[in-house]
Amino acid sequence: MLPYLFIAIVLLVTALWMHAHQRRLANRLENHPEMPPAKTRYLSSQIRRRTKITYLVFALALGFVFGGVIRDPMIFIAYWMAILTLVMWMLLLGLVDAISTWSYLSVQRDQQAARKRALEEEARHKTSSGRESSS
Repeated sequence: MLPYLFIAIVLLVTALWMHAHQRRLANRLENHPEMPPAKTRYLSSQIRRRTKITYLVFALALGFVFGGVIRDPMIFIAYWMAILTLVMWMLLLGLVDAISTWSYLSVQRDQQAARKRALEEEARHKTSSGRESSS
């Protein structure tokens, strides 16, 4: 029972920290209405996904508390299969979050590269027109 309780406490503290962190991010997002709409949409969906994971970590903590007291082997197996399903769902949400972040950052990188090319072209154009007028 003691190892189950220790794991439950660690998971509970982790869930509380994650929840506080997501609340801070949500408050920060609300306090910046001038943020571009694409970034606001991305951060809002990221906060929702990570909040769901936080709730799953909390449910997992409860699962470990109650999992230590089950004595019937069939109930024990079914119970831990349900806990394993929670873990798999958390992994899936984490994968979706990682893919979403990669996609968002790829778009940002491409847009930054396009802006850089445009500025370099503009600078090249100004430099070449400045040389022509001084000749």
